[in-house]
Amino acid sequence: MAKSKFDDILNARNSKSKAKAKSKNDEYIKTGFYIPKELHRKLKVFSVQEDRDMSEIVTTILEDFFDNLDS
Repeated sequence: MAKSKFDDILNARNSKSKAKAKSKNDEYIKTGFYIPKELHRKLKVFSVQEDRDMSEIVTTILEDFFDNLDS
């Protein structure tokens, strides 16, 4: 059977180094909050386009926000 683009993506994803799951990492805490549906959709689309976790994107945004408060 011929390899599909999906197989290539899956293999590339699986070949990345396996980091400790955030749920098992003491450096992370799970939190929840409400955001507008459209904002969530944009975040999810951006996450897929950039091949990054949504939590990684939100963390970067929050770090930049708080760094700018200190400036």
